[in-house]
Amino acid sequence: MRKLIKSALLMAAIAFSGAVMADVEPYVGVDAQYRSVLLRDLFKNHFTQKAPGIGGYVGARWDFIGVEAGTHMFKRKHRKEKVTGHGFHLSLVGYLEGTEWLDFIGSLGVSHLTHKHDTPWYWIRMKGCAPRLGLGFEVKLTDFVAWRTMALWESKVTLRNVSTVPRGTMGASTGLKLSF
Repeated sequence: MRKLIKSALLMAAIAFSGAVMADVEPYVGVDAQYRSVLLRDLFKNHFTQKAPGIGGYVGARWDFIGVEAGTHMFKRKHRKEKVTGHGFHLSLVGYLEGTEWLDFIGSLGVSHLTHKHDTPWYWIRMKGCAPRLGLGFEVKLTDFVAWRTMALWESKVTLRNVSTVPRGTMGASTGLKLSF
């Protein structure tokens, strides 16, 4: 976990080092998300839990690179079963201009995740850090407003409770981004 935090701080330092020589475009955004969490229970049975959620982020963009910090939460209740989760991320974001109004986005970073799965028979709590990868696009509606859609993937989480192992989290997000 210390290596992930050090690498995240190094990415942020590299991104901020170019701020002196380039124009900075700060932004803030909110998006709707849909996550699919792949889990393994105490009896080593694999299963998937899917849940809708919401997320928010702030960041700064230079010409073709940026840095972003964000948070997310999701919840699903089905009969007597409840799945919840929340977390935050720090990512280095790359931009590739497609047209005047379309940018392609790629992000690489680290996430801290907490997942909870409650049933009448057992409960699972998972917490840890994971690498995060995102690919998507951004459609500019005006000079200051854009619509952003991304596919997200977070790998296996390092756990404090060793008996349960999430295999990964996949998700999609879409929402508005405001630039200043």
